Amino acid sequence: MRSRYLLPLVAFALACTHAEALEPCPALACALPLALEITLTGSPAGTPLTTASYRVLPDGSPMACSQGSAANTCVVFGSPGTYQIEISATNYTTVQRTIVVAAKPAVRCACQSDDTQFLTIAMSQTS
Repeated sequence: MRSRYLLPLVAFALACTHAEALEPCPALACALPLALEITLTGSPAGTPLTTASYRVLPDGSPMACSQGSAANTCVVFGSPGTYQIEISATNYTTVQRTIVVAAKPAVRCACQSDDTQFLTIAMSQTS
């Protein structure tokens, strides 16, 4: 007799605890997440670069990197994926890097987030 009531009670409890999962998520206006943060240094080591810029290849426009006391920081916003970045600065050799940005596990009803990649690149002066 007791088992006749137990099954409906368990089904009711499960339905109540999972009701939130059945509700639709509200539409969110999500900003692009931070994909890359690249710190640049010149030579000799630690020399700030005053004219650094980056672009996402193959056809991105040059974007200025922010200036700092010891290095420039280039920030790239975007979705998870593979980025080919070209970094240049006056009197320094242009460098290219390929960087993979993974997605963080999705959270229900939240904006997508990246596993932000942090890099330091030492630029070499041109001869």
